[in-house]
Parts: sequence; C-alpha cells; structure tokens
Amino acid sequence: MFESVIRAPGTSRGVRCAMFGLAMTVLARLGPWAWPGWPAVTVLDFALTHAAPSVAGPIVKGVGLLALIAVNAGFWALLAYAALRVSLYVKTRLSR
Repeated sequence: MFESVIRAPGTSRGVRCAMFGLAMTVLARLGPWAWPGWPAVTVLDFALTHAAPSVAGPIVKGVGLLALIAVNAGFWALLAYAALRVSLYVKTRLSR
C-alpha cells in the first residue's frame, strides 16, 4: 500500500541551525539563566545609549522586540552553523 511513497529528504543544516537559534531564544526568555540572551542584551545596551525608550510608542517598542529576537536567534544560529562546519571539517580531516 505504501510502496509508492517517496521518502522526503531530512532537514537541511541551515534549518537545524535556525531551529537551534530559536530554541536558545526561547530558553533566554523562559529559562532561569541570562546567558542565552546576551547577544540581544548587548545590542539593547548599545541601542539605549543612542535612544530614549520612554519616548517611543508601542509600535516602535514591538518592532524593537522583534529585532532583538531576530538578533538573538540569528547569533545562536550562526554559532551553531560555525560549530557544525568545524565538526565536519575535523571529521573529514580525521577520516583521511
């Protein structure tokens, strides 16, 4: 009955790294630690030296929050991708 079903390929490395970045962002928000959120906190500290958040409206604050989520998730995704590339490089070097 299911002989004609084509098996779909697995998720790509980029999707897995993006999911890791989103997971780290959720951990930064819901977890008891502050370290998963330090990329966004660093950007926020830099931005607050040049802007006054009390003057900004709710739309600007919402866009800022989305930007901080994107910064944090992107940082952790890039870090995961770099670690994956290094591990693949080491694996190919050791298999020679």
